[in-house]
Amino acid sequence: PGVGIVLSSKDKDFLLHHLASFLFMFIVRTIEAGHICNMIIIFFGEGTNPMMNFKANCELARALNCCGIDSIVTLEAVHNFAFSAIYFFLRVPFAAVILPYFTYDLLFTDKGRQSVPWHCGVFFNICFYGVVLGSMPYSWRALEVVQEGIALLRGPEIV
Repeated sequence: PGVGIVLSSKDKDFLLHHLASFLFMFIVRTIEAGHICNMIIIFFGEGTNPMMNFKANCELARALNCCGIDSIVTLEAVHNFAFSAIYFFLRVPFAAVILPYFTYDLLFTDKGRQSVPWHCGVFFNICFYGVVLGSMPYSWRALEVVQEGIALLRGPEIV
């Protein structure tokens, strides 16, 4: 009481991410250009949302102790592996291929500069790269989870 709003670094990342997303969508609608770029970014960015919701439901089920802890723990382990694989794929290889293309198209082609004002293209790129680079710690953690899962599937190595 009396302290005001206290935000963790995760809260700040979350708010900045959504502020950038809102501004990006607002500018696209205002200038009436950049819709395809926007939709591709949103599609790949939101591709793991159903799995994130599933994870939240598993955590709630475990906290409520409603479905048998063993089955929930097993389900969470399988889900965590699948989620991590998809999250990593959507963030790292996708970003490495598509973001440089968007940068080139928006900033260096005649059609891109005619459709999207240069300063908006620069802002879009700051948003793209800011979100992707900001999520890199999560991406590398997702890769570790995938590697650990593959190691568990292989079983112990016999020397």
